Amino acid sequence: MAKHKTKIGKNAIETLTLSMYDDHKTIYREYIQNSADAIDSAVKSGLLESQKNGYIEIEIDSDEQRIVIEDNGTGVPIAEAERILKDVAASDKNRSKDKGFRGIGRLAGLAYCKQLIFETSYAGEEYKTTIYWNAVLLQEILYDSSRKEDATDVIEIITTVETKPEEKDKHYFKVVLNNVNNDELLDRQAVRDYLKMVAPVPYDRTFSYFYKGFISQYMQDNNLHLDEYEVYVNNESVSKCYNTSIYDEYGNKKESDEVKELAFFDFRHPSNKELLAWGWYSISNFEGIIPDHKKNMSRGIRLRKHNIQVGNENTLNKFHKDTKRGNFYFFGEIHAVHPELIPNSQRNDFTPTDTCKVFYDLLQSTFSDHNKMVYFASNVRSAYRKLETEIKLLEELDTKKFLNNQQKEEHILKVRKAQQDAEIARKDLKKYESATSDNDINEKIFRNISASKKQITTSSPPAKEVSAKIEETVRKGNFEFDDLSKLTNAEKKFVSKVFSVIADNLPDKKIIPSLVIKVKEAFK
Repeated sequence: MAKHKTKIGKNAIETLTLSMYDDHKTIYREYIQNSADAIDSAVKSGLLESQKNGYIEIEIDSDEQRIVIEDNGTGVPIAEAERILKDVAASDKNRSKDKGFRGIGRLAGLAYCKQLIFETSYAGEEYKTTIYWNAVLLQEILYDSSRKEDATDVIEIITTVETKPEEKDKHYFKVVLNNVNNDELLDRQAVRDYLKMVAPVPYDRTFSYFYKGFISQYMQDNNLHLDEYEVYVNNESVSKCYNTSIYDEYGNKKESDEVKELAFFDFRHPSNKELLAWGWYSISNFEGIIPDHKKNMSRGIRLRKHNIQVGNENTLNKFHKDTKRGNFYFFGEIHAVHPELIPNSQRNDFTPTDTCKVFYDLLQSTFSDHNKMVYFASNVRSAYRKLETEIKLLEELDTKKFLNNQQKEEHILKVRKAQQDAEIARKDLKKYESATSDNDINEKIFRNISASKKQITTSSPPAKEVSAKIEETVRKGNFEFDDLSKLTNAEKKFVSKVFSVIADNLPDKKIIPSLVIKVKEAFK
């Protein structure tokens, strides 16, 4: 009996091209990580001095519907070019070291153009190899049920290989997408924004103080390295868009909150203390989650491997106690370094290895501490708010006007309550400050919030006799309509009583001051 020969159907190509990724812009990441590997190889061989001498250039021509992605890495030798560039999921790369190792990402462009071209030249060779992929013919074959070719046959049918002379010192790899059919891929700004958080690029210059002063120093102290490459989109360099500012939902810079400092963490295997990952996160006053606005594009702690983002800003949400909000109190990065922390084929998570499970358990524990950190900041801010309420009520006593005596008595109770709350708040602040002695992060949070409230006195509460003076001041205070000189006292009391009834029943109390003004104008 003849042995059956396994056949890989043509539909496998469709899975690896037309339906591989949810986000169309993912193809840029795939080609960039291949370029990064080529630059690393060029550095290792001495062809380039460092990663900074390499470049990855993306040229988007929306008028011609053409995209070109080129690097100055090693290129592919002519003797191996056809095998390497036409084989699918048969990469020679090392999955523990290389960024792109499955050998399937380079086909992603076939879903978005009529023709895909790979062009490459290897240093020292006088030729370049060009492979043309006919994406139109590919789709015709895939959707023609009468055609029974297997995946290998289909690739042979839709590809053409060409060899031409090239300058001997040239070394590069170029990807060309002709007749691109996706507007999102041709949107230069959208592509730049995507790459600002996904690509292995340097930090933005507005973040350089924190990077050079803290992140770079931490890496140096712990013998760590961060892959960084020069990436350009239409000659404009791309950098990670971290900065120290936090913007509100309208895109206005928050005056009361910003990134004050950075803190660092590492994740080590409990059994052998091997480093699994390291990272940094922002410390602010944590006045609320960082709003989802374009100016806060880098919000959330991001997961990265080889400095390329894994997933997106929501990937680590599930490890926080508050799965919807917890991650968005921070900016930050976690860089996975262990060889067994391997991105899956879609690079939206890690492959579920035993090491990955240990890492995720450590993440959950760490983020539990982050939840306590945010809660601590909330308590400190709450205590200061109570002091601010007391100060505000005391400051407005001499100018406060009332509609009637009942309002005066209610205001006295309000001030008493504010004083009691402030007295408790002062004790709480001393307790919080004392509790920071063995917690460096909470000490930073307490110090930063206190610095922003430096105009508030926390040393001691007002003297007890102040309360009696407050009551006397309120009871002697003026009524809102005392200045209606044309009215008799009885008429003033009548106007005040009617207005009080109206004011008590208004759903929106904010409009009362403007109504008072209108009533006064009416009786002048």
